[in-house]
Amino acid sequence: MTDKITVPGSSDKHRAKWLRHIGFCVLILGIIGGSELYQKGILSPDIRDDPEMIGFDRTERRQMGLMYGTQGRMIMELEDALGRPQTQAIIVLVASALVAGGCWYFAGLYDHDANHGSSDS
Repeated sequence: MTDKITVPGSSDKHRAKWLRHIGFCVLILGIIGGSELYQKGILSPDIRDDPEMIGFDRTERRQMGLMYGTQGRMIMELEDALGRPQTQAIIVLVASALVAGGCWYFAGLYDHDANHGSSDS
């Protein structure tokens, strides 16, 4: 025999609390990871900033434009943008914010179920 008294909805409150903590940790880790990624990307030398490399990829870009049109150019520009540390850091921050927001949303649902009872169907 156990001496525990079960309170209806206590497991939902416990899950909501854990989801809030997980969301907070994910957000903090995303901020730290994004800032570290940005700092390491800024401090590393970028070959594209070398003055001797100006116009190096001009023929490649022209050939891509001839073969694939404006969509090919847009894809190359997107690829260049995704290689920048600023863009990568923003992607990490947005992804962690979305995951944290999802955790907090589901925590709110668990709280709602715990407060109103799970037999509202």
